[in-house]
Amino acid sequence: MCAINPVKGIKRPKRKRPEDKWLQSAEWARFKAVSLDPRCEIIRLLLCDTGVRVSELCDLTWGALNFEHGHWFLSTRVKGDHHANLPLSPDVAKKLDEWCITCLRPRPTEPILRAANGKKSKRVQLSYITRKIARRAGIVRFAVAPHVIRHTLNVIRRQAHIDPTLRSALLAHTSPASLISYEHTSPEELIAARAQQRQGEADYL
Repeated sequence: MCAINPVKGIKRPKRKRPEDKWLQSAEWARFKAVSLDPRCEIIRLLLCDTGVRVSELCDLTWGALNFEHGHWFLSTRVKGDHHANLPLSPDVAKKLDEWCITCLRPRPTEPILRAANGKKSKRVQLSYITRKIARRAGIVRFAVAPHVIRHTLNVIRRQAHIDPTLRSALLAHTSPASLISYEHTSPEELIAARAQQRQGEADYL
């Protein structure tokens, strides 16, 4: 099946979308273990710790970091006037502090992730870096976009039995209904569910 290029009218093959939108446990471990330069490490840390959208990652400034209730939070603007405060793990907060020193204590309005020209990074640049990390980790099933990390985090949080409302808030959804498209099940979970079904049927009879 081909799509038509709206500009030149030339047929082009449709992009192959992965059946799985999340990384399996072994892939996730390899993705987080790849050795990176400091800037790429900050990108990976922010993605894997918060699941922030790549567009929001580009817009992050140093002023988005807030210390409240004895914890560091990352403030992101999701849609319009909707903001979300995403908690950071202590390790990531420490790395950001070190990165801030490397950046010579920039002003609050300056972007956390700057390109070579000093301006904020673009989405295509951060997407390329994410795919590059995945290739170095040996993940070849599909191209790993930053959005795959969001889906993976939701799978991890669901397996940790975190409440759906909290999982939706951690993904900075404007509506809890958005979580439906993030729900994925692994083969191990399906096998465990069938075992629970058999046990339930035994108790039922």
